[in-house]
Parts: sequence; C-alpha cells; structure tokens
Amino acid sequence: PDLSTALPEWATLHHHPVGRLDRDTSGLLLLCSDGDITHRMLHPDYEVEREYIAHVAWGRPETMHVDNKSTPPPASSAEELRTRLAGGVETPEGVFSAIVDLQNTIPGWEMKDVKHLEKKRNQRGGIGVVRLKVSEGKYRMVRRMLYQAGHKVLALHRVRYGDVILGNDPQGMGVSEGEVVPVPESQTLWARSL
Repeated sequence: PDLSTALPEWATLHHHPVGRLDRDTSGLLLLCSDGDITHRMLHPDYEVEREYIAHVAWGRPETMHVDNKSTPPPASSAEELRTRLAGGVETPEGVFSAIVDLQNTIPGWEMKDVKHLEKKRNQRGGIGVVRLKVSEGKYRMVRRMLYQAGHKVLALHRVRYGDVILGNDPQGMGVSEGEVVPVPESQTLWARSL
C-alpha cells in the first residue's frame, strides 16, 4: 500500500518517512517532522544501525549468476556467512558489510519449516533465518548483500532503526504489525542526539 492511504491523517500531515521499505520488506518504518533529524538518521556519516531478520534460501543452483559474474556458493554455516558479510560483499553499488548477530539469530541458523515461504525455497535446500545489522541503507542493499554471499532472501523484516526497536522485547515499543504510534520520548532523545 501507498503510505498516504496506509497511514492515519495525523501521521501524513507534517511527517515524512525516514528511509523506506521496499514492497517486499516488512517491519519498522519511522516518520519524522524534523528534516535535520531525518538527514542525520539517513546519512552514512552518522552510521545509524538498522537491524533485520532475513529468511534466506539455504542452497541454490550453481548456475545462478549476478551481473555476469558467478556468485560464491552459499555459506555452509552462520559463522561462515558472518565472516563473509563482516569482510564486505561486493554489490553493483559498491562493497558493503554487515554484522550477523549469531547470539540473537532467531530461531538459529538451522533449517526452519516456514510454511508461507515453502513454495519460494530452493528445491534442493531449506530456509535459514538470520539476524543482521547494517549501518547504511542503500536500495535493496541487504537483499543484494545476502544474494552476493550466496543466499537469496525470501522474506525480510526490519526490527530496529538506531535505538528505536519494534516488537515486544523489554526495549521494544510493543507495536503490532500495521500499527502506527508515536515513538516514546526515551527513543526520540537518541534521534535528537545524533
């Protein structure tokens, strides 16, 4: 849906999105009424971390190519993927790195039975679930990085933008999918301090 139809009127009158989520990505989207804060949250110099949970194809055909280059085989473990992404992955837009959070990868790297993704998965593989953090938000960058590291993204969900956390964990905002709420004051202080 278009933001102008999906959001309540109060949110669209004096607010603008901080970055964006593409049509295939779900999760946290911030709105802001202060252009200076928006600039600081988006500009790469401020290195504002974004955190995602990605469901990825575990394995894919060796014949797959990107930009006329062969991509590496899929990582055989979360540790191998963590090492690849930490070292930087070359994409058409440049080399980008990410931090794979092995302790909070949900529910682990093991193949997972995710019913709504079953028809998307590679016939010869399963589905891995990984949590990762990036500090720059180029167009479809997380998807491109994981693809270049050997894993097609089947579903992507943003759970954190800087200090603003989506969800029901103790630090989260307790916001349900599709809900629009003001960010708590403790988390707006972070944005103003950038």
